[in-house]
Amino acid sequence: MGKIESYPQAAPVEGTDLLIGTDVNASYATKNFTVSSLGEFIAASYTGTVSVYKKITPAEIVAMSASPVELVAAPGANKIIWPTEMFAFYKFATAAYTVAGGTNFQISTSGAGINWINSGAVGFLDQVQNMWITQAGSNYIAQSADLINKSLVAGTSIAVTNPGLSASELIIKLTYMVIDV
Repeated sequence: MGKIESYPQAAPVEGTDLLIGTDVNASYATKNFTVSSLGEFIAASYTGTVSVYKKITPAEIVAMSASPVELVAAPGANKIIWPTEMFAFYKFATAAYTVAGGTNFQISTSGAGINWINSGAVGFLDQVQNMWITQAGSNYIAQSADLINKSLVAGTSIAVTNPGLSASELIIKLTYMVIDV
């Protein structure tokens, strides 16, 4: 085997590319591993918090009641997403959205209804200035929703309409942990 620096570098790196390593459970045999399998191992082993930033466009805002926007993909078998903090910034552009009374801005597990944040959209998405909301922790109430291997989504309980001029958008920062169950 030549010196490692004598081999050309893969560009771009792909999930099917191979790495060389040592299998300590097989008498220290030299084996190869795919980049994607190493990434999956690291993701499954990581127990700290992760932050994701998502910009929600005007078209997504008006469609959120029927088509919630995915913030975090489903984490895999026997895992749940546990949000620890959320910050949403409404970046006002030219006109306020039209929001019916009782409309709520929600962050929840896909298909579970409201199970993390439920904030009034009136006073938030219908404003003519920049606005923000934040939440840390959870509702801390009993839930019957199955959280295992479910994505986390943002939506509204009732359709929000665009007056035709608004290009206002939402910017969400969500901090979460993936928990093995």
